Amino acid sequence: MNNKVLKGVKAKTYWTTIYFIEPIAIPLAVFFSRLRWIRPNMITLSSLIFMIVATACFAGGFFPGGSLFYYLSCLLDKTDGKVARMTGQISELGAKLDISIDKINKLFPLLGIIYGYYFKQGQLLLGMAVIFGLHYGIHIVYHYLFKIKRSAANDALIDIPQQKRPALFGIGRIYDIFSPQDEAFFILVLGPLSGFITETIVFVSLIYLVTAPIAYKKLGK
Repeated sequence: MNNKVLKGVKAKTYWTTIYFIEPIAIPLAVFFSRLRWIRPNMITLSSLIFMIVATACFAGGFFPGGSLFYYLSCLLDKTDGKVARMTGQISELGAKLDISIDKINKLFPLLGIIYGYYFKQGQLLLGMAVIFGLHYGIHIVYHYLFKIKRSAANDALIDIPQQKRPALFGIGRIYDIFSPQDEAFFILVLGPLSGFITETIVFVSLIYLVTAPIAYKKLGK
């Protein structure tokens, strides 16, 4: 990779990003960086639009379309920052905009799935139980456990390096066992595509239930 591309690549990223997003996001970022009229914030807002379209597709019962548009949203979400770093257009507004979208880019499509999949099949209680009871419930519990332990360990950061497993094409390194970004990819891309939405949510939640204690144990060491 040349120096321009390296500026856009983060040293650490998530494994689904490495294998399914970065191989497209990096060439796309290089292409966008050569177009002077393209601004990083334009890419960020495009990511938001794709996320809204994905939510509408899920709510309308068009799950393959929802998966596609959510994937495109994730792709652009990983492209805007690269373009900003490659072109030296990093801004406080762009960073805040990106963070704000990150906070809702999983919740809104899930609400679309609750309506388009569970509510329309008369299984609203099942959807609420699986998504908010099981999935988010586990996350909330461990969020507060991690928060308490971080405070006790002088704000130590969770970092689970897997140095022996190099990433695809030398892009970053896999450093998290199963991050929220990996979960979102499974639940909102692979689940709707396969037709096993509930099964995917349960599987992802159980994976987190198993891996979170490992991260918790390593925290502060």
